[in-house]
Amino acid sequence: MINVRHNKAFALIFSLIFLFFIISFITVFIAATSAGLVNSNRTANEIKAYYVAEAGLADAYERVVRFSPPAEDVFIPASNTDNGIYAMGDGTNGSYTVSLGASTVNGAISYIITSTGTYNKVRKILQLQINGSSITKYAYWAQVEGNASWWITGQTLTGPVQSNGSLEIWGNPLFTGEVQQVGTSINAWAGTGYDQNTTFQGSLSLGAPAVNLPQVETLTALKNAAANSGLILTGPHIIQFNKDSTITYFKEDVINGPPSAGDTGTTISAVTNSANCSYTSAPCSIIYVQNSTVNGVSQNDGTPTVHGTVSGQVTVAADQDIYIDNNIKYNDPPVRPGISGGNPNSTDLAGLVASNNIIVDITAPYNLELDGAMVAIQGSVTSQDSNYDPSFVQGNLCEFGSLVNNVLGILGWFDPGSGKVLSGWNQLLYYDSRLLSAKPPGFPPALNKWGQLYTKTSFQEL
Repeated sequence: MINVRHNKAFALIFSLIFLFFIISFITVFIAATSAGLVNSNRTANEIKAYYVAEAGLADAYERVVRFSPPAEDVFIPASNTDNGIYAMGDGTNGSYTVSLGASTVNGAISYIITSTGTYNKVRKILQLQINGSSITKYAYWAQVEGNASWWITGQTLTGPVQSNGSLEIWGNPLFTGEVQQVGTSINAWAGTGYDQNTTFQGSLSLGAPAVNLPQVETLTALKNAAANSGLILTGPHIIQFNKDSTITYFKEDVINGPPSAGDTGTTISAVTNSANCSYTSAPCSIIYVQNSTVNGVSQNDGTPTVHGTVSGQVTVAADQDIYIDNNIKYNDPPVRPGISGGNPNSTDLAGLVASNNIIVDITAPYNLELDGAMVAIQGSVTSQDSNYDPSFVQGNLCEFGSLVNNVLGILGWFDPGSGKVLSGWNQLLYYDSRLLSAKPPGFPPALNKWGQLYTKTSFQEL
């Protein structure tokens, strides 16, 4: 006999258990869905807060790079007025607070920019460091490309390029880094097989903003630095860099010419001055060669001739031209493109700054190596063979560093039919990537129409 009451009780218990599981499942599902929505909303808010913080960095960066006193429309907070902090936004669509910490590194202003972005109570903190750039941030820079001065097939140029004119190209020389020029088109020699993608293996920007060459007044700063903790020479001299970090100089006579073979010259030790040096642990010198005067009249003879092996850091600056009559090499070479070996921690750096020209003497070796940064403020980096001489046939001129001049100089002559170098040197310019942040002692800054240029050196989320 079936017990109806018992079966009804069992069915009720079973239904309650089933209902419990259904309610539990629905509760878990709702909770999981709710948690998913919360996490999804938080993730969305984190992304938006990150974007807001990025906007703060971008705003502060633009304020810094476009600041040129007395630019009253640009506000840069200062620690002595408002603790270097400012905020933007009302919180509706997010807000950011930015702090700027300024310091002077190797004579150039640097900033650490910290931006805190907030969106719906979620925060993201980003930090960017930018350092004031020397003119050495460019592998090659020219105000004017020169009158028929061509980059030709067989020439190589690595690293960033800035031209305030238009590059002149015969065939397909190789530019492997970022290239910017003010001109809106490349001046290519027709019929030589020029191909933009072959020649420009890095990025190419046409119609780019101009960058100013350092003014002659920058020599005054170098002269003052040499007077404070370096060496000032008067009149023409020969300057020789030595492997042991010393420097030997010889006085030249304008009338009698170079010193005699028995003249041992004067040898000095480098003077370390951390205010002017990229590597404070290495020997560091600034040598300035000024014009001599007779009865108060300048003789325009501040013209050193330089060569040797650089150990440490040295800058030679001159009132007139600088001549190069032999190799300038680093004793401890850094890592270089296409050359095996090299010390990534090398602290050897050389710089030449001439008011007029930097001239490679025709007595220089067949294959010539020049390590260092060269700046010809009003002239060119050029050869003494500035006129075509078929008897003066040289090899490669390998420059490792950077080349900055007012007008692209002539280092060799070529046959426009074949592209063969007929006279002078074939120029190969390899960039020393250390020069993005380091610079030879006392080197001038890179400037645009707003003022100092900056290089982004680090970025991180805190």
